[in-house]
Amino acid sequence: MVIKDKAIKDDENSLLHEFSGSLQKYSPSLFSSWQTRHFVLHNKKVKWYHKTTDVIPQGVLNFDFFKCEVTLVPNDKRCFNLTLMGSDRVFHFKAASQDECLEGKKR
Repeated sequence: MVIKDKAIKDDENSLLHEFSGSLQKYSPSLFSSWQTRHFVLHNKKVKWYHKTTDVIPQGVLNFDFFKCEVTLVPNDKRCFNLTLMGSDRVFHFKAASQDECLEGKKR
C-alpha cells in the first residue's frame, strides 16, 4: 500500500506522515460496494482518486477542519473506519493485508 512514506512536523510539533497508495473504500451509494482508490496524505489532507493518473481528486478530507477517530474493525483485521468527530459520517476502508491496515492506522 505505501508507495511514499516521509515523516514531517506540523505546526504543533506533532509527527505526521505523508504517504500514497491504494486502499479499498466502501461506497454507501445505491450500488454499495468496495472500490479501489488511490489515496494521498499530504499537508494534513487526505485525497482520493479513481486512478493514480487522475489530477482531480474524487474527495478530500482536510484535517485542519476535521478531527477524526480511526478504529480497527474487530471481525476483519484488514478494515478500519475513520469517523469524523461531531458528525455521523464514517468512512470505511480496507487494506490488502492486516499488516498494511495496522501500518496505515499509525498515520
